[in-house]
Amino acid sequence: MIASIANPIIQQRDALLQRLEDGDRKIAMARSAGSDVTRLENLWIKLLREYEATCNAIATGEAGSLRDAA
Repeated sequence: MIASIANPIIQQRDALLQRLEDGDRKIAMARSAGSDVTRLENLWIKLLREYEATCNAIATGEAGSLRDAA
């Protein structure tokens, strides 16, 4: 928890995850309403790629040491 407060990239990852979850709900609602969700899905996939890149940066240490941030 302290690391997430002190480290902006952790906050970015958490915000991206929240956006992915929100987007997933919106896509499901639009799909159940019979709407074309192609555009929404394409945006969601771009967001997913950003989330993955952020997680990879954290995992590989490219985002800085989490111990230094805590």
